Amino acid sequence: MRILYNTAIYTYGLAIQMAALWNPKARKWVQGRQGSYWSDLAQFARENPSSIWFHCASLGEFEQVQRVLELAGTNYGPRVVTFSSPSGYESRKDTPLAEGVFYLPLDLPRRARKFIQTLKPRAGVLVKYEIWLNLIDAATVSGVPLALVAAQFQPNQIYFRWWGGAFRRALGKFHDVGVQDDLSAKRLHEIGVDSTITGDPRVDRVVGLPSEPFEDAFLARFSKETCVVAGSAWGPELDLLNNWRKKDRETRLMIAPHELSKDQLEEIQRAFPDIVSWNDHSGVHAQLTDANVPIPPNLLIDRFGILNKIYRYGSIAMVGGGFKTGLHNILEPASYGIPVIFGPRHQRFPEAQELIDAGGAFSVKNQAEFNLLMKSLIQHPERRREAGKAARNYVVARCGAAEKTKMLIHALCAEDPS
Repeated sequence: MRILYNTAIYTYGLAIQMAALWNPKARKWVQGRQGSYWSDLAQFARENPSSIWFHCASLGEFEQVQRVLELAGTNYGPRVVTFSSPSGYESRKDTPLAEGVFYLPLDLPRRARKFIQTLKPRAGVLVKYEIWLNLIDAATVSGVPLALVAAQFQPNQIYFRWWGGAFRRALGKFHDVGVQDDLSAKRLHEIGVDSTITGDPRVDRVVGLPSEPFEDAFLARFSKETCVVAGSAWGPELDLLNNWRKKDRETRLMIAPHELSKDQLEEIQRAFPDIVSWNDHSGVHAQLTDANVPIPPNLLIDRFGILNKIYRYGSIAMVGGGFKTGLHNILEPASYGIPVIFGPRHQRFPEAQELIDAGGAFSVKNQAEFNLLMKSLIQHPERRREAGKAARNYVVARCGAAEKTKMLIHALCAEDPS
């Protein structure tokens, strides 16, 4: 199994290097692990001994433990965060919540050992799905205690297949596994792995979003009437919105795309020819703060990193990813007390079904369902308010996971003899 695993990781690395010839994201992936990477890591380790290391795949996983990083502070040592993806690293390389931010090297045996031996962390915290076999082995051999936090487990994952023995053994090397829900704990118990139910630490981050200061006269005027905010929308969600738009030209629509790539922005502009860019430098922004200037119905949020602030201007949220790759963050709009809509492929996200059951969210499978739901929520403000209240109550009722996760890390650091 390990030979197959290492071969797959090595092949993946080669594929990324080839893609780097024409793909900017792949190029950043490669360049971030080259040059002065190892010397920078060694210098950080010298200046910040006995650090506590957090590994996140990308931005979403960082947000999962953002509140945990805040609560932990430097009480357990300097914080160092590693990322697998450029999107996570680029957006958080200057975060004040870590004393150091690096890429994680490719999980090959020699590189994994070099990483652990260079950084010499006091303890390691891997977030959600980050099970890297060689890295876990290197940490175990070096006596670095590990915890897996904010984890979720589904029955179709490799740990529960007959050929997943290496990954089951890797889970057994963690000092503790903090899971988000009862079902995950039950599934681990069935394969002989103990866990602690901590909940989802994202909740503690998003619950305070509505009280964070953020004002924009342009957005306030645009959303004065009923306003739909489409967050991380792309592909299928844009199709639904475009077809619905032909029937409803009155409701305001903000679209925050999943990526700000040239191709995606052009796709949105083709679907919505009259859309106005929020980040436009042509003077449109200034004009629309003027109460005497008519407001167009569609607005493109073409600025990265502020979607979780934009939801405050919405009456209804549509969140992307539920038709294809994986649902994006639905807790952020729910925290603002607005109903949330998403596609049918949400089985890997227990909070989605829980929010539906609570009355704060709705899943749609096709255009007809989407049009009917939108009509109902827009024409019946009371139903919209009730759903929004249910969404907010769902978030508030689940606070406390970040503190439980911090205590798990506290116990982990107590395992460290230093």
